[in-house]
Amino acid sequence: MRLTSAGREDALYTARVRAAQDRLVSSASICQRRILLNNQPVRACGIRGVMTHPDARRQGYGRAAMQTVTTCIWRDLAPDLALLLSSAMAVPFYLSLGWQVFDGVVVCAQPDGMINYTHLRPTQPAMLLMLGDASPPRGTIDLCGLPW
Repeated sequence: MRLTSAGREDALYTARVRAAQDRLVSSASICQRRILLNNQPVRACGIRGVMTHPDARRQGYGRAAMQTVTTCIWRDLAPDLALLLSSAMAVPFYLSLGWQVFDGVVVCAQPDGMINYTHLRPTQPAMLLMLGDASPPRGTIDLCGLPW
């Protein structure tokens, strides 16, 4: 099943990393939204659009983009948590940056109604980043809209 994602118009910030000759090689964007965690509203920042040109991978550009958006999240937006929906291949990368796989269920909106994202994409987990030493929550996350 193909998922409909939220548009880019709600992106608050985008980090763009450039290499030699001002060539854009990597980027990542932040959005912000109130979501439900175990039916309780929380402020969440979402990371989306993390991309690195194939010729520039494994050179630190993606890490630089993620570190920039992570600093911005905690310094400027102060959410309760940060969340991203990972591809299967990127899980080790995000783990190396301190993100943790969410131990629970993620639901989100689609044009035909709510879906269980976790069930539909079992190899593409939601990942959380918490401020400081806070333990990641468990349970159910409702993205309260389309996935970012």
